[in-house]
Order: sequence, then structure tokens, then C-alpha cells
Amino acid sequence: MANLADQPGQQPVLWQRRFQDMEDIATLLSRRSLRQRQISLTQLGRGPIEVDLLFLQFHQVQVLFTSSTGPVRCLGEKTQGYFGFSMVLQSHGQGITAHGTEVREHTLFGLDPNRGIDMVVPHHLDFCNVNISKTLFDECLQIMDRGDLEDRLLGQNLFHSPVTLPRVAAYLQQLRSLVGRRTPPFPLSHMESFIIKDFIPLLIDAISPVQEPFPSPVTTNGANHRAQLVRQAEEYILAHLDHPLTLQDLCRVLHTSKSPLFQSFQSVLGMGPMAYLKIQRLHAVRRHLKVADPATESVTATAHRFGFWSPGHFARDYQRLFGERPSATLLKASDRQRP
Repeated sequence: MANLADQPGQQPVLWQRRFQDMEDIATLLSRRSLRQRQISLTQLGRGPIEVDLLFLQFHQVQVLFTSSTGPVRCLGEKTQGYFGFSMVLQSHGQGITAHGTEVREHTLFGLDPNRGIDMVVPHHLDFCNVNISKTLFDECLQIMDRGDLEDRLLGQNLFHSPVTLPRVAAYLQQLRSLVGRRTPPFPLSHMESFIIKDFIPLLIDAISPVQEPFPSPVTTNGANHRAQLVRQAEEYILAHLDHPLTLQDLCRVLHTSKSPLFQSFQSVLGMGPMAYLKIQRLHAVRRHLKVADPATESVTATAHRFGFWSPGHFARDYQRLFGERPSATLLKASDRQRP
């Protein structure tokens, strides 16, 4: 791999931050990605929650470590021209739901570059995402005589191996420990070379030609059907946040009945469709209040716009989710707008 690792690249980027606002994370991840992409994050549990991110960006490789104190819904686009490899490093008894399938340790997921990001990340779960440029990955496959691998990755989204993948997880955990230090033991400019020479061959070797049985009792077809139904409902919900919307309306639009819709939401998001609608509307209110002009807009008017007609119930639900009253969010917007 020496000929690849010795190629000149851009200056590496490293940042490590703690967030309490999903919009701030989504904006930063979209801006910092190797190529622009759209990412949306929705806080599902009562807050406030904290999300820790450790991000490494090189010329042809991008590594993101993350963990959260509360459940988060992640939707978005993958970086074009890159292969993505995601992995749970420590689950604490829970798994990520990716495209409707629960994923725990010893599993790579998000392998199909043609599928978007569709995850629910539970609380206190550590996971890592590695993006490798398609050009670099293809060259590594040729050098290692693993031309079979790209076609297999395109045809599946999961790879499970309790035999080979623990070594990959151990490498990533060691990498996180090294770069997370206040003073790393070697310059960041050398890190991409190490990843290309050591990690990518380790990753390719770990993906054996024979797929091992996935341990989930849920069939992939069933999981995909539920995930697809939820995504269709989400798209409609997000397009009609400021319109009256009932469970019957969703069922009519999606040509389904209440029972499969409710079961799909419970399986993928851990809540019913109307509870999820309320959370998305609360997030919409928060987004609006963060950029509102307090001289011309009010909390009450914004709440009414998104279907919250009881001021007391709205303020209670808002504070439970975000850890502050809506008036405090509007006040912060006023402070930001002062010269």
C-alpha cells in the first residue's frame, strides 16, 4: 500500500465537540463533509441530551465517532464518490436500527452506497462511520486481489462476522483513543498514511467471501418493508408540518391501515406515528424560534402555525423535549441578533 499512502493530500482536520442541539450538529456535518450532503437529526427522547462527536477528515478518508445520551433519528444522503462503513463499537445492550434492522456489535452496516442514511441511534451507544473514497478503495481492492468485494457491497447493506470484525472494532477504538488525547503521540499528517496502510487492508480482509448468518430474528424483507413504510410516512409528515394531519390521513395517503403503520413506527422508531408527528412539529417550532425576530413574531403565533393550540400543553412538551421553555429559545434568538 506504500504507493497509495505516500500520495500528497490536503491538510487533515480534527475536531472534538459536545452538542446539545440537533440542528447545530446537522449543519456542521453537512458543511464539514468531504462533499456537501443533506443530513437531518431529530431528538426522539426527552432532553436535554448531549451528543459527543470526534471527527477526522483527510484527503481520501473521513472518520466520525459519536455517542449520545438520548435517542436520535438520522436521515440524509451519503457522500457521493465514497464507500461508507459503519460499525457499533459499544452498544450497552441496545443496537442501532438501520433501515429497519437492529444492528449491534460485529456487524458492518451502511455498505450500499445507493441507499441513504436511515438510522435510529439509541442512548449511550458508541459507533463509528468511516468513508473511503471510491478511487482509493478500488485501488486497494486491486492490490489485494479482492475485485469480488465491490459487487458484493453493492448488493447488500450488512455484513456480520463475530470472528473477523472484532479486530476492526479494536483498531477503531484504539484510533479514537489516540486522536482523542489532548496531545496525540504523532502528527495528524501521518494518520491518513497509517489508515491506508493498516486499516483498509484489515477491513478488506475482515469482509470474508462467505457471509455469515445475521443474528437478528427479524427477516431483512420484513424490516425493509417496515422501514420503507416509515420513510414514506416521514416524507409526508415533514411536508405537512404546518397542516392538520390525522392518523386516518396518513393511512389514506399511504394506502395502509392503522395496525401495520403503528407497528412499523414502533419497530423502527420506538413510538407511534402521531407521537413522532408531535416531535417533528416541536422541532419545527424550535427551528423557527431560533431565527425569529422577537419584535415581529411570538411563541404563541409560531406554536399555532404548527398545530399547538394549548399554550400550557405546548410549553410543557417543548420543555420536556429540549430542556428549556420556548420563550428562552426566542430570547436567545434576540441576543444573537443584537449588534
